[in-house]
Amino acid sequence: MHNFRSSAFVLEQRLLNILQNRRFEELPALFTKMTNAEFRMGGGLLADLAARELSTDEYWQIVQIMVHYNTRAFLVTLIKGALRNAVKPAGEGFVFFCGSISANTVDVQKTCELLLCQFTEPEELRAFLDYLHVEQAEQRIRLLLPEKSRAAAYLLFHTLKFVDHDRSVLLRTVQYLIKRGDDVSYNFASLLTAFFGLHEIKATFSLRVEPFKLSWLEGNYDAFCKALGKQY
Repeated sequence: MHNFRSSAFVLEQRLLNILQNRRFEELPALFTKMTNAEFRMGGGLLADLAARELSTDEYWQIVQIMVHYNTRAFLVTLIKGALRNAVKPAGEGFVFFCGSISANTVDVQKTCELLLCQFTEPEELRAFLDYLHVEQAEQRIRLLLPEKSRAAAYLLFHTLKFVDHDRSVLLRTVQYLIKRGDDVSYNFASLLTAFFGLHEIKATFSLRVEPFKLSWLEGNYDAFCKALGKQY
């Protein structure tokens, strides 16, 4: 136990020296020299120390550097560290980090799985996907569909309009929502079925939206949320 505590203390001091002196570019070399035990300990320790010692922009600069060094070891660890330490996904450092991983679809998906829920307004969520350069409607749909939030549902609703020529995508989306089974997903499925005229869907919905109200819901986020019912 004494050796473990001593090793942890020494590692913490090394990390603090780099962080406090803003020599972030030295972090990969430090981790390369670590033992396996130190490396496993180091990721979470780096996240906690960086959140304590650095600004939000600097934290995301650390994430960018370490993900570039070893994405498998640091992407999830440091994003979870940000959430654990209330580091906001915002600012120039965050935007730069998102752009730096945008070419890696696996990293984009993992980042979205962890951070989509942090954006409570549709425009914030839209901006996040823009930072990641998620420009294709089909990719946005894949990323948004599993997320249970009002903002994600509203953005998904608008994104589906770009593929309304592809009935198979619309049908799969509605079928996914029906299979999810909760009341709000059912209401969302009902709204999409009516809006896109998906007569192939044979489910029985409790939500009934008059045709003249559909375009109103499209442009009114509050009305859209009320139509869905209880909040996600």
